[in-house]
Amino acid sequence: MTSPSTFGYARPEDGAYIAYRVDGDGPIDLVWQPDWPGQIDMEWQQPFSGSLLRSMSSFGRVITHDHRGVGLSSRDVDLPTLETRVSDLLAVLRATEPGARCLSAWSRAVA
Repeated sequence: MTSPSTFGYARPEDGAYIAYRVDGDGPIDLVWQPDWPGQIDMEWQQPFSGSLLRSMSSFGRVITHDHRGVGLSSRDVDLPTLETRVSDLLAVLRATEPGARCLSAWSRAVA
């Protein structure tokens, strides 16, 4: 049985609010870093990404977050750079309980 979704906000050094969601349980944290700026709830409803996230949450904790400027994250912010995207991801990792982490990404998000 999987745990219910939990939601929270992480704060990178520049003070922005980065919304995150944690689903499932298991021995490993699967951090989903999409290339597109989606919305953490809507990603679970999309046919491809929802199926992938549900599958991943069957054996691990799936951690997703809204990019800055999108969804539930701070909206009155400058366009993100590679550095701010990394800072946001690190803030989310600090805000969630530590565990063995696996970063899942594709396209530009792999950078």
